Amino acid sequence: MEEPLITVITITRNRAALIHRCIESVQKQTYSNYEHIIVDGNSSDNTQEIVKSYVNDDPRIKYIHLDYCGAEQMHQGFLASLGEYITFLDDDDEYLAINLEEKYK
Repeated sequence: MEEPLITVITITRNRAALIHRCIESVQKQTYSNYEHIIVDGNSSDNTQEIVKSYVNDDPRIKYIHLDYCGAEQMHQGFLASLGEYITFLDDDDEYLAINLEEKYK
């Protein structure tokens, strides 16, 4: 039986210097059936370019750009989610490699 899809939602704005750490920590998960939805609240730095460089190489990452920031970012992440389970990761934080596996157990 296939493991359920877990959605990781990250909301971000102007975190070009940090977002790569967040994304790479999700990519290093021992649990591989996940999607990572990153919702950008109209960044004015190069956050979009950095996230899109990961999207091009990893189909599990989805990028949503909004023309505004706020609570609606989380809502848009929920709407785009396909996972049976949903979890959150701040844009300036990282997961340990076993995080999703431990949450699923």
